[in-house]
Amino acid sequence: TIKVTGAQAIEWLEMAAGIFSTIDPTKTEEQNIIDAEARSYNFDVLDGLTYQIDVTSPAKYDRRGVVLDDKANRIKNVQYNGKPIDLEQEFIIITNNYRVGGSYGATFKNAEGTNVTNYAYENRQAVIDYIMANKTINPAADNNWSFVPFPANTKIIYHSAKDAQKVIPAGSNIEYLGDTEGGFGKYLIK
Repeated sequence: TIKVTGAQAIEWLEMAAGIFSTIDPTKTEEQNIIDAEARSYNFDVLDGLTYQIDVTSPAKYDRRGVVLDDKANRIKNVQYNGKPIDLEQEFIIITNNYRVGGSYGATFKNAEGTNVTNYAYENRQAVIDYIMANKTINPAADNNWSFVPFPANTKIIYHSAKDAQKVIPAGSNIEYLGDTEGGFGKYLIK
């Protein structure tokens, strides 16, 4: 676990939002929302907070966690328990050693030194133990984050597995556009 303030949690989310390309709201041709060089495993969601990501704003961090623009702000409307997040409030985040080890850039220190607590067993073992004890879990996403709505004239796309089209719910803002030359499916975010 790592203890962070509300302000640090927002920075964590700003770093995660670096996987998205900056969308030009004045363009009408297709724009891929995913930075081609980004690694999707670097996209974190902090459950317990609700927030929006504005991809028309420039990224604060690049895909390696290096500050590009210290005034950039993609993370909007952050709330905890239905109220604007208190930037000084402390939160405990359950994570892994990759995130707090510095290779992603999400290491946070305080005046007393590190605020990381290591446990004797790995995250995956804790999940296994929880499932074994409870027998049934609900893995449904709680939709705690979303994109700030795109301007009507933009065509925001991404590529994913072709079979993903089979799980797009009715009424979704995602539309399957067809196959790509590389064997993926192309999807439109409405």
